[in-house]
Amino acid sequence: MIAAAKSRVFHKIFRRYNEWYLLRRAFRSVAAAGSPDPDIAGSRPVLYIMNHSSWWDGLWFYHAIQCLSHADWAQYYVMMEERQLSSFRFFRRLGAYSIDREGVSDIRSSFKYTAGLLNKGHRVLIYPQGTITHADAGPLEFKRGVAVILQQAPRTLVVPVTAYHGLLQHDRPEVTLRFGEGLYPPNDTWRSMTSRESVDLLQSVLQRQLDRHRHEFVQSLGAVTESDPNYIQLLPMGQSISEVYSKCRAKVIPWNR
Repeated sequence: MIAAAKSRVFHKIFRRYNEWYLLRRAFRSVAAAGSPDPDIAGSRPVLYIMNHSSWWDGLWFYHAIQCLSHADWAQYYVMMEERQLSSFRFFRRLGAYSIDREGVSDIRSSFKYTAGLLNKGHRVLIYPQGTITHADAGPLEFKRGVAVILQQAPRTLVVPVTAYHGLLQHDRPEVTLRFGEGLYPPNDTWRSMTSRESVDLLQSVLQRQLDRHRHEFVQSLGAVTESDPNYIQLLPMGQSISEVYSKCRAKVIPWNR
């Protein structure tokens, strides 16, 4: 297992690179609804469970917490597939650590490491599906790992996060994130539930949120961020080629307006 090795200096450099180069170059807009800081969190650790639909998921989430969270960046960590982290080891400096799903002992080490972070009060992002799966591929299927982690960190608050993006009316994709309500069992500990019960509960919660999220995006033809006041733009909205062309044409041929 590859452990995280956070660097505040690297974070300050990379957050600007991520926003000003990576995201602005690749996407027309990135917007989010809800908050990564649930009111009921208090001093609880937070586990974010997110559908894994793109290589960009972690970078969207990373940018969103810079814009929306009042918690210190140092509190955030993310579990990443070991092959990917081996290729992009600089992500360790941002709080990424690995899981190798081909080795039982490494899986256990990663779960123990995650639970240790949570029990220290940190916030962790994981992808319970385990692999990248298109958001429209069908019902979400969680691995058992999320339940194992919660059994070891039973006071954790779970926040469902969904990502949905698409290429519709413009030449660059539009990205939307939704942070759901935090949840935990009625008797305040995940140890009261079996692994199957925990997985079924969290899977159904994230599925309902994703279905709603998808419906909003599709019905609005990607303009949900402009029509829904609950969404906050996390980047200045870029202009598409058609929008730039229309403005230039109106200036060159003003009588065509």
